[in-house]
Amino acid sequence: MNDGLSKSYESENDQSYEDEIQSYDLPLVDEEDVAILMHREVHFGGHFDLMLAEYKKEGRGAVLNADIKRIQKLQKEEERLIANLAPILLSGRDAEKVAEAKKMYQELAEVCEKGHDSLAKSIISLILAEKKELPKIRKEILAFQDKAIPPLIEIISSQKLQDPLFPGYGLAPMEAASLLGKLKAEKAIASLFELLTSKETSLFENEYEAVITKSLHQIGEKAKLYLKQLLQAEPITARHDMALLALLHFSSPDIAPFCLELLKKFYKNLPFALYCCYAIDPRLANLQSPLEELKKKKDLPQPLLEELNRLEQKTKK
Repeated sequence: MNDGLSKSYESENDQSYEDEIQSYDLPLVDEEDVAILMHREVHFGGHFDLMLAEYKKEGRGAVLNADIKRIQKLQKEEERLIANLAPILLSGRDAEKVAEAKKMYQELAEVCEKGHDSLAKSIISLILAEKKELPKIRKEILAFQDKAIPPLIEIISSQKLQDPLFPGYGLAPMEAASLLGKLKAEKAIASLFELLTSKETSLFENEYEAVITKSLHQIGEKAKLYLKQLLQAEPITARHDMALLALLHFSSPDIAPFCLELLKKFYKNLPFALYCCYAIDPRLANLQSPLEELKKKKDLPQPLLEELNRLEQKTKK
């Protein structure tokens, strides 16, 4: 670690930090620049050339929504100043996070060097692997069967590994979640749902949703029961939306009647009540009468009434 960056970690004086920036003739710096520098320091050993190569080939480490031209511009600024921009532009808080991520890389490498068992090495390989290496590593881990479940749960429960700045680029928990589904790991149900609702996965939100909901479906009945129990709890929160999203991936005949009961109980709660309608097929004879009764409620929200009318018209086509 260079002395300048170490100095930035320890600096708590924001004014001296601003003075240091102003001592250089730098263009306006934004959050994207800071993110680029942080990722360069952690994942690419402080080298812009390595970072640009990864982004040009759209490799596994190209996780930032960063314009390649912006990366190149920062590289040219370093060349112009003949100085490392990291200690100049990274604040104490950002630099501290960089140090934590680099330390995790070092700790993972030490585990491999100390000759730990093959499962531990396979788990670390899952975190650090490039795309082409993943199929082989997945097979290795699945071969351990139930023994692989605890360390995989540790991965999906790690907030740091959900962060793209840390080893694995924020993708390791998604890989672990997929393997837990294939292993039908009932012990992982709660952890998988927590990962689904985690805000740290926002950079890959759609990808995470697809993988986790599929894994819960693969685990089967106990996962479905867990989701139903969550949905019946009060009050309605954002967790209910995620639980319903996951439940709708179960193509079983009990889902529509269950969602109708939710709708009858929580019809005042929008938009959750509208989401419940997605699972209800009014063409089913046993659902038509309850839906008609629901439409008669005087306190039925107008958007829900419109949705129920739309469903009714759909059955008449």
